[in-house]
Amino acid sequence: MVSARSDKILWVLTIVAFFVGGIGLMETFSHPGISMNTGSYVSWGLAVSSYIYFIGLSVGAFLLSSLVYVFRIKDRKIIFVHCPGISDNGYA
Repeated sequence: MVSARSDKILWVLTIVAFFVGGIGLMETFSHPGISMNTGSYVSWGLAVSSYIYFIGLSVGAFLLSSLVYVFRIKDRKIIFVHCPGISDNGYA
């Protein structure tokens, strides 16, 4: 179980992460061409390779979840039950 102290630390880290992410999001929306550096090959390559990675991740999660629902494999149901959520996130 998680103690009260570690629970507070996790909440503080979560709030800090959301704050830093919010600053980055505001920066991206206020200066879209500058913050994303869309004139560089590196940023486009990173975006394309990340897209391909996440699509592959979602397809793999979909195939794993089909093992439980189609072939009725019960051994790994605890793990495979979370795969449809991962699969949905890859297509967003």
